[in-house]
Amino acid sequence: MKKRKVLKIMVSILIMLFFIFSIVNVDYSLIIWLTLFWSLILISFFEFIAFQITKKNYLTLGKLEESKNKIKDIIIALAFIGFCYFFIEYSYLIGIETNQFKSYFFGKSKSNISDVLILLTLLKSLVIDNTFFYITKEGLVTHGDYFQNYLWKDFKEYSLIEEQSLIRFKNKNDKFLFIKYEESYFQEDKIEITTVLNKNIPYV
Repeated sequence: MKKRKVLKIMVSILIMLFFIFSIVNVDYSLIIWLTLFWSLILISFFEFIAFQITKKNYLTLGKLEESKNKIKDIIIALAFIGFCYFFIEYSYLIGIETNQFKSYFFGKSKSNISDVLILLTLLKSLVIDNTFFYITKEGLVTHGDYFQNYLWKDFKEYSLIEEQSLIRFKNKNDKFLFIKYEESYFQEDKIEITTVLNKNIPYV
């Protein structure tokens, strides 16, 4: 879980540096940014592989009930990419001059790196099913998606809605997370699953 928090911070730093390097001339900015970016890609890749190897040791919980979240994530990703492009490409409209760093991604003589970034984002959203949750000692994790993981302390309470095969978690911010389970494996591991949940979250 701590490693995943580090990766979240790295993503935030990359986004921040992208805007800074596009409007402020910094020596070796392109090398710095691309080194951080590809380091993040490699770390994420190996973390994902490690998760696939170790997930057999985790309790299977179920799939995120709100499938529309996947579409929402794709729309948000595309909207963010579009915002970055128009902000950098047309920054002169608001009196901000860009530099060579920006030209590497969006200039007339650009490489295809921006296309690669877009492709990687789309592939991650479309190919990797990150809505299936597993139980670990620390909390709930998905298939290597670092933005859909929860620590036990993130939840206030949980309840079972057995007629709909749902587990409802209430977050500290009073938002709900619904996870749908399949009767077959849930009934088989129900005692173990509920024991872990009751140990970490109040049942209501």
